[in-house]
Amino acid sequence: MNDIDVSIVIVTYNTEQITCECIESVLASITKYKFEVIVIDNDSSDNTVDRLIKNFPSICVISSPINLGFSKANNVGIDKSTGKYILLLNSDTLLFKSSLDDLLNAAVENNYQITGPILLNADLSIQRSWFNFPSAIKIFLRLTNLYLLFYKFSKSIFFIFFCYGKKPAFMVKEILKDCSMDYLTFAAILINRDVIQNIGKLDEGLFFYQEDCEYGLRAYKNNYKIIYCVSSKIIHLGGSSSSKFSWLAFENDIIGLLHIYKKHYSKIKFKKIKWIIIFALKYRVVFTYFGFYKQLRKSGLYKKQTEIKTQESIRNKYISLIMKVRNYS
Repeated sequence: MNDIDVSIVIVTYNTEQITCECIESVLASITKYKFEVIVIDNDSSDNTVDRLIKNFPSICVISSPINLGFSKANNVGIDKSTGKYILLLNSDTLLFKSSLDDLLNAAVENNYQITGPILLNADLSIQRSWFNFPSAIKIFLRLTNLYLLFYKFSKSIFFIFFCYGKKPAFMVKEILKDCSMDYLTFAAILINRDVIQNIGKLDEGLFFYQEDCEYGLRAYKNNYKIIYCVSSKIIHLGGSSSSKFSWLAFENDIIGLLHIYKKHYSKIKFKKIKWIIIFALKYRVVFTYFGFYKQLRKSGLYKKQTEIKTQESIRNKYISLIMKVRNYS
């Protein structure tokens, strides 16, 4: 008879040291709940698999001969899992001793079907992990980095008055009590197995990026609430795998948006977002001539995240991506 309360699924890719630190923090948890740990390695070229097998004989390690991507690798772990709850956990996270117990207590006592903890930066400041569903203007501002100016404008009295009823997610600096959000980052997300049985696992049409948004849209359409839980805290270092191949991350982010719009929105909105993305990329191409957009930047969610340097051929990559977006159907 299965007596596992929660299956902790961790996907890793060339993050040997922090993955080991993550698992150490999980195994050090003080909790009344029985848990299992399942690690799926996406064909790492470092010593991750051998080290995990040697150092943590109690966990299940699945070594993939190819890089399955985030969604498919997590689904492999979900298929292997036996717990009533599944905790999808990034390899660059660190649990406090009570993190797991606090999160499960909240889910069990309040019947939360999908819930995520407070995420903290390495210095223990709050990391924004809550988001609204995408819109054309938000996507354009993010892809052009004009969101930086928009953030400054958002602090004005006029903007605050205009958004008095309900603040957009990016304006919310801290959340003090449990509440529902459009979606939460999947760096740490607890899902009841019943939800997965009803609406499915992660969308394998997404390699990595936008999996959390897509799942949030699916949950919303099926009347499931995603709850931000303030009683549990987990450190999330952020960007540890994706920063090593930044162009692929940038490209998959955009392809992920197209996938979501095609799957969840009307044909008109899908066509509109394609042209918004194309316009934003052309904007980048033009301004590379003036020295801008030659480096890819994170969206500012992770504290002290540095710019990621790219090759001088970045302009040609933008042009190639424009063609890929234009031909996406």
